[in-house]
Amino acid sequence: MLPRSRRNPAQTTLNVRLTPHAARGQVVGWSDDVLRLRVCAPPLAKVLATALSIPAGRIAVVRGLRDRNKQVVVEGLTRAQIRERIDAASSG
Repeated sequence: MLPRSRRNPAQTTLNVRLTPHAARGQVVGWSDDVLRLRVCAPPLAKVLATALSIPAGRIAVVRGLRDRNKQVVVEGLTRAQIRERIDAASSG
């Protein structure tokens, strides 16, 4: 698990809302400042890592492990980089 450091600019915390039991895991897009994902069998980190083109080990759930609403830390990308990659993944 990644350390929870708010001072490290190379870590970005995201609020994520999951829709379970989807036919396939995919990024839906942004709703205000919340990233919406559909998940089936793959773990959240795998779906998000695929959309962001980073290893799943650079993603950690820090809050809401058993809840649909989660807080996730992404290591190595800024919020702007994440938004850009998510927008590309959800539109394609």
